[in-house]
Amino acid sequence: MVHHLFPIGLEPWVSCKKYEGSHGQAAIAIPAQVGKLVSAHYLAKALFEHGDANIEIGLIKRANESQIAQLKVDSPALAPNTR
Repeated sequence: MVHHLFPIGLEPWVSCKKYEGSHGQAAIAIPAQVGKLVSAHYLAKALFEHGDANIEIGLIKRANESQIAQLKVDSPALAPNTR
């Protein structure tokens, strides 16, 4: 499914070889204007075919609607070759 969202040569990144776990936190707020709001922020590490990656994801849920608010994949394998 990810390759349909980002069709820019991410095939080596779609198949996770090893998941090394995640950590983060979630918070619940109940503002009068919006109602219940759940937000979460997690950091994860994984090994893909072309190298290690640090993954950062931010999630938000209002009522019955969940959204990815932030998605960041950081890996030396994504940086251009500077040699």
